[in-house]
Amino acid sequence: MSNILYVCDRKECTPCIPECKYTSNILQAKNFKRYPNKSEPTFIEKNNTGISYRVGQLIGIVLSLSACLCLMTFVIWVIFQIFIF
Repeated sequence: MSNILYVCDRKECTPCIPECKYTSNILQAKNFKRYPNKSEPTFIEKNNTGISYRVGQLIGIVLSLSACLCLMTFVIWVIFQIFIF
């Protein structure tokens, strides 16, 4: 067994256990692509620059900005309450 864990592609186990997200088998790794080689196979990690990755980043930024806006609104409301009343 390997000491290295990879994000699982969720295709090996039937049924797939939702709590299990990792595998020690690089053949079942989600982010690695196998390239055949004459002596031994080569595994190259895929780059997460696809549209779904970028949309995820954008959603994270929007949520962060939204949280900051809510916090600023609350702080302004508290200051208003202190100085007006």
